[in-house]
Amino acid sequence: QFRVMRGIVLLLSLFSGECPCVCAFFLSVCLYVLSSCLSRNFYFINMGKTWTDAQTYCRNNYFDLATIRDKDDLQNLVNSAPSGFFGPAWIGLFDDVNSWHWSLSDSSFYSTGETSFRNWESGEPDNLGGQEYCAAMTPGGTWDSYSWGERGHRKLVSCGGVP
Repeated sequence: QFRVMRGIVLLLSLFSGECPCVCAFFLSVCLYVLSSCLSRNFYFINMGKTWTDAQTYCRNNYFDLATIRDKDDLQNLVNSAPSGFFGPAWIGLFDDVNSWHWSLSDSSFYSTGETSFRNWESGEPDNLGGQEYCAAMTPGGTWDSYSWGERGHRKLVSCGGVP
């Protein structure tokens, strides 16, 4: 990653005398490539928290609750789970009554189609009792819907961040 960044700086210095439009375009392409090269890290915290408390904790200590953009992110999250993980673990997916959204709302974080990736357990989301508006991941990587305030089963908190 350091080599990529050093290469970007070198190429920018080569273009510094060119048209500012060329330099700005090149910089934006380089930043996009760099951001796609960085793998995101996931962290599991063994704390019984409600979804909103977990979100606050992750935002204060990491970046946000885990956001899973695609199958690669899902596999990275599953692989980062602690040994003996029996789930569930909060993720950053919630339902605002109209549709399911990720807690991380910054659209620049996502590429086309990444906000719509879902891996629901069969029959989910079921909104059991009309109260299930947030999601947690099971040990197998599928997702179940839960209520905001549920702490049962000592849910782990899964936070996401960049290295």
